[in-house]
Amino acid sequence: MAIMKVIGASRHQGEVETSKVKFDFTRVYTVCRQDTSTGTRAGYAGVDLRALPHVYQQVMDLPFVPEGVECDVTIEQMATGKGEFRDTVTDIKPVKAASALPINTASSAKVT
Repeated sequence: MAIMKVIGASRHQGEVETSKVKFDFTRVYTVCRQDTSTGTRAGYAGVDLRALPHVYQQVMDLPFVPEGVECDVTIEQMATGKGEFRDTVTDIKPVKAASALPINTASSAKVT
């Protein structure tokens, strides 16, 4: 689990016209700190994460603001076939505004 700033979500459900393969998933939009170790990046970036369909119900009524809503996000590696996997959000719970944890820190981090 990680604390992340969630800035939105979208639900995707339907069928691919050419192959008739059905799809049903959610996209969760977050803000994440960039890797600054190489000196070629700074600040934050918007990142979209694939999520299970029910995750949309967990976030659809959050009071979204441009700064994001701090949420405890559970991400699991799920097999996609042929020996490959995808990081998938399986659960999201908003954290209390008073926690004020920095973006993407471990949920057990101490705040001073």
